[in-house]
Amino acid sequence: MIVGGDPESGVSSALLWLLAQHVERSGERLPVYVTMPHRFNAGRFQGSLRDAAAAVGKVVPRDDALPPLIVALDDVSDRHRRSLEGLARFAQDHPEHQFVIGTHGESHHTISEVLGDAGVAVDRVFLGPFGRRELRELAEKVVGHPSGEIVERVLRLLAGQRLPRSPFTMTALIAVLTAQGDPTTLNESGLLDSFVMLLLADDEPNDPLDPRRREHLLGFLAASLTRQGTNRIARLDAEEQLGTRFRQLGWGTSMSAGQVLDSLIRRRVLVQDDDGVGFRHAAMADLFAAKGMNDDRAFAEELLEDPLRHAPAIRHAAGLDRNKRGLLEAAASVAAGVFDRVEDVTVQMFDSIKERPGWSEDVPDLDRLRSTLATGDPQVDEETLDEMYEDVTSPTRRTDPLPELPASLVDLSPAVGLLSHVLRNSELVDDVALKTAELKRALHGWALLTVVFAVREDQSQAMHGLLREALGAASEAPDEQEVDGVEQIAATLTTSMVTAFVGSTLGSAQLEGVLREVLRDREFMQETAHATLATMLAYRIGLRGWPGLIKELYEHHGEHPVVAQLALSVALSAYRSPDTGDAVAGELESFLADSYSANSGSGSARVVQRNAVLNELQTSRRAARWRRQESTEITSGGGEVIELEDGM
Repeated sequence: MIVGGDPESGVSSALLWLLAQHVERSGERLPVYVTMPHRFNAGRFQGSLRDAAAAVGKVVPRDDALPPLIVALDDVSDRHRRSLEGLARFAQDHPEHQFVIGTHGESHHTISEVLGDAGVAVDRVFLGPFGRRELRELAEKVVGHPSGEIVERVLRLLAGQRLPRSPFTMTALIAVLTAQGDPTTLNESGLLDSFVMLLLADDEPNDPLDPRRREHLLGFLAASLTRQGTNRIARLDAEEQLGTRFRQLGWGTSMSAGQVLDSLIRRRVLVQDDDGVGFRHAAMADLFAAKGMNDDRAFAEELLEDPLRHAPAIRHAAGLDRNKRGLLEAAASVAAGVFDRVEDVTVQMFDSIKERPGWSEDVPDLDRLRSTLATGDPQVDEETLDEMYEDVTSPTRRTDPLPELPASLVDLSPAVGLLSHVLRNSELVDDVALKTAELKRALHGWALLTVVFAVREDQSQAMHGLLREALGAASEAPDEQEVDGVEQIAATLTTSMVTAFVGSTLGSAQLEGVLREVLRDREFMQETAHATLATMLAYRIGLRGWPGLIKELYEHHGEHPVVAQLALSVALSAYRSPDTGDAVAGELESFLADSYSANSGSGSARVVQRNAVLNELQTSRRAARWRRQESTEITSGGGEVIELEDGM
């Protein structure tokens, strides 16, 4: 059987699960797990099978035949056809063994062909995506009860650090969060660190290193790779560097650098492939580079000479220590420099954003920005659109700028992201004035990005096109009201996405006091963009009194159509959520009823309209609660959308 899947999709975990299922159901064959050698040799492969059998308790003398095996053979690729042909001959010569082959990408085609040509019967299966529903079920099995907070934390880390959505990774992260008791106490770097330290824990006999020594050596390797500007080095070079480090530390020659590397590879922190030895995931390389900064001051200074290039490591360094004032000041300095160089965008341009397509063509102040953005190809497909917005919060800065962001703006997104992450992770820096100033700077940067994205969307009409396609699929002849709804959603969606990025990068309860200082700054809050992003951040972190802030935003800046729509959408969504308490729901209900009946005239007509709105709102909230009580199987946050009559 061939088990195929995308890289890091859980193929290895699937192979081990199949071995376990065989043991539970029949156990006719001895289960062993081995990896495919780069150059297949039947004699050496036979020896690997003997070693694997010994590892599970079955020692077979060299002169004796192996018992019937079920072999999980992992990391099989089509790079070396001769090796595949050797494997096929071995399988044909040993029909007493069964093979479960793990592979990635499109290699299954060649593997199946070679085995078939040798007369070996082959079945193929493919792993589907391990999504939110599967994660929710897995978390419930591990924890013993539903836990939405754990699911959200795991998904945020997987997305933010681009870790694989494999059962192994997800199970380990769930275990880490469960052990913490309160899953909100760990920041992203702390959660990743706990996950890695779980992999480095003492669980191998005769290993001369403890977790701290392994941690130090991995930090040393990460620093070496970073200095060389590569993510892989030759195996011999890696062994030589480790041996040199052993001697520098006075550890002598009693330890084998090769055995240490093998241990770190088995622990799934390092990996060895055709390109050499390196970290299994970029996020792990960044984390250990951050640890290397703590062990090597000269290395830390090198990274701080170019903070944007080394942003992921700097973010983790701030997250691990949480008291690095120097890192916060460095991130603030680079952000200030980038903002000063952006001449074509101002925060006041946010006020010009409209719902109708082509609005940016009517704003003379946007001429230079439109011209700058027009240097790229205005046609953006769905894949590059997703890539554009994913890049805003990506922990790894791209070496080549996205085509949607020209050279003059390419540093804006990384600079805002770096400052936001470092600020959120500086909770132990005891300088409220400094953190208040930098929170305002970060929000200002997000406001500039909102303008860039809004103008770019108005030029490309990418989201408009996708929404119109969806509307066309749902309705053969969409009416004018439906088309207007698409325009409204598309215009609001850009700003809404940025507020989500603000929440993910700055959302921390430890910034609550700092955010209150920002909200009190009347001059800062006079700008519509500043007020919108600060208020939405308050909503996302659950700042006490946030419904009143939403109402204040609507009253002071509701003439901006996007802001008005965003405020009402957030209030309505929170009101209908069964997780919203009655007191907060009451505040939101009053705000929504007043807002939707504001254009209904005065006197009795307005009272009638307001009562009608109240009735629909209350019905909607009761229905949401009823659905929650009726079933715990709902896996998405959808629900009915209340229809409000014209003028409401």
